[in-house]
Amino acid sequence: MGLYCHAGVGGNFMKKVFFPLLTALILSLIALVRTDGFSIGKIHGKLLEGEANSTSDEIQIKLDQQYRYLAKGRQCFVFASDDGKYVIKFLNYNRFYFPDAPILPDSWCEYGKRRRNRFQKTVESFKLAFEHLSQETGIEYLHLQHGSHLPTIELVGPAGALCKVDLNSVAFVFQKRADASIFEKLSHLAKEGGEEKLQEALAKILSLLCRRCSLGIADDDRDIEINFGFMGDTPLLIDPGRLFLEEDLKTKEGMRLEMAAATKKLHRWLSLNYPSSAAWLKSRMTSESGVSENEL
Repeated sequence: MGLYCHAGVGGNFMKKVFFPLLTALILSLIALVRTDGFSIGKIHGKLLEGEANSTSDEIQIKLDQQYRYLAKGRQCFVFASDDGKYVIKFLNYNRFYFPDAPILPDSWCEYGKRRRNRFQKTVESFKLAFEHLSQETGIEYLHLQHGSHLPTIELVGPAGALCKVDLNSVAFVFQKRADASIFEKLSHLAKEGGEEKLQEALAKILSLLCRRCSLGIADDDRDIEINFGFMGDTPLLIDPGRLFLEEDLKTKEGMRLEMAAATKKLHRWLSLNYPSSAAWLKSRMTSESGVSENEL
């Protein structure tokens, strides 16, 4: 009798508590996958003090169109414009903030501080890109403060849901959209125009990197495969979210080390696919920034 009762109690518990919780968890996971973690609340948060950058009529027109979800990066949710020429990157505030809770261990509080510090580092990086590398990054407008008479636009979310966003109230980067990834573009140029065309494109990439170094701007994320693309024949640093000032880069030695690190993955790819252009890159790097063969 006692065993029967215990079994009945256990069965009721499974039906009333465990299965509903399991179902809720599964549904939550499905929703997370379908939305790629995006929600409208995650792009609203703290903005910087002061006045927003002014906008031209041309920028206003470019902004005032529908944007469709494209991807999620380290710091931002990315939406592509209806005309295919631009992206808007909204800051993902879930990455930056962690609630204060005095009852949590000190290690958790320190973790929260580090997450909140990411916000300042990220906005400073975008400001460096906008103010000093707008051509190299394709950034046409940066909005980090309230206001500037911007339009309310329609977003199409990852699952196709529509929502409207007042651009005056959110932080975002407005940027030209690359139409090809870096290795896709280089492969196409080599196929269509031979390695002479490929090397012309490589020279443009080196020029971009040299200009960044000459300004004393370092990049904490040098993954050229992910962070670079092409818009037509122009290379773009498409992910300028981890830039910071480093005066040593203005020295010959500082530039040499940075250029070697920034092109290492590019050199490996060329060595596997276009060995003669890998040799060309090595020679060009050695002559322009003093990078030795061992560093590539």
